[in-house]
Amino acid sequence: MIVKGEPCKQPEHISPSSIGTWQQCPLRFRYSRIDRIPEPSTEPQILGSFVHEVLEFLYALPAEERTKQRARQLASQLWDEKWSAEAEQLNLDPDELHQFRWRSWWCIESLWQLEEPTQTNLAGIEQRLEMYIGDAKLIGILDRYEENQDGSIRISDYKTGKKPKPQYEADKKFQLTVYADLVEKTLGHEVNGAELLYLKDGFRWEYNPTKSEIEEMRKTVTEVWEAIKVSCSTGEFEAKPTILCNWCSYKVTCPAHVK
Repeated sequence: MIVKGEPCKQPEHISPSSIGTWQQCPLRFRYSRIDRIPEPSTEPQILGSFVHEVLEFLYALPAEERTKQRARQLASQLWDEKWSAEAEQLNLDPDELHQFRWRSWWCIESLWQLEEPTQTNLAGIEQRLEMYIGDAKLIGILDRYEENQDGSIRISDYKTGKKPKPQYEADKKFQLTVYADLVEKTLGHEVNGAELLYLKDGFRWEYNPTKSEIEEMRKTVTEVWEAIKVSCSTGEFEAKPTILCNWCSYKVTCPAHVK
């Protein structure tokens, strides 16, 4: 369904996540990335952001201090300073809030199933990456990366949701392929190894993009960017109703659903 509106200013850049939003539904892309219509935070989003911040602070510490006890202290401190207030908007009752905090800690503690933080030598945390593919400006924030013995880079990204079924791995591969290219262009190091760390399941999902997959990714980015430019100039954005609409906060006003 094509939804006609006023032409709009195209965004200055795109990111791996916004590319995914466009591919899922261009109209949602407009609402969230161009019109900037606020979306209420969800429980998975707040949990993921909280866990990411605790691990960011943990790996900023000297290696010998990266213990479970110190992680628990950081989690408690950050919760009191910031995340307790963030969680209030979820309107959880006391038992639900207790379960939320337990699930958050489970994700943090599961890190020790994947690695020993006191022996993990990261070269970068929350690294901002930027490059151009054609005239498309691409920006991403990588959770972490480490340097291999041969000088190449291994990139990692945390996930607090369930590990994907094989039929849903394509978007994860695309995301890692984008980050691999961003790292090589921004940091000037070859990427040899990429992974998603599924903290909830204690599972390390490894993937190493090939040169042909990187070229295909660049083609996709170019096509998406050109499509965004056309839609912004015409004001016409496609709405793509799928089962994912059930979790979209724009559904209540989306022309594809409101008759």
